[in-house]
Amino acid sequence: MVKGSEKDLEILQQAATAAAALLPQLEKRIASLKAVIAAAEAASNGAAGSSPSVAVPRGQVGEHIDAILKAGGAHREQEIGKLIAQRFHVVYGRPTIYSALRRGLKAGKYERKERGKWRLKTS
Repeated sequence: MVKGSEKDLEILQQAATAAAALLPQLEKRIASLKAVIAAAEAASNGAAGSSPSVAVPRGQVGEHIDAILKAGGAHREQEIGKLIAQRFHVVYGRPTIYSALRRGLKAGKYERKERGKWRLKTS
């Protein structure tokens, strides 16, 4: 037990309570930052073995792209990859994202706007 006055113990308890409340938010932010770093390494063809690969079930890239584009706006492939990494904590290679976007374009699901930005087709 920590020795000290009742006031010191009370202050310590308040600090511990505040830290415990912040911890889940900080852990989530750290996970998000790690995903961004992994995405950047994958995008720049980082050294092999520098970051662990995550096995993602086949077909999920389209679902992840849909979720990002449903949030609104138009995004470039790289932006979509970063947003997927931040939100879902998985990293897809640029060719994987591009292929899924092209399939969606052919199926009439997505449209490509100016400067290579993609969005959900509205009509």
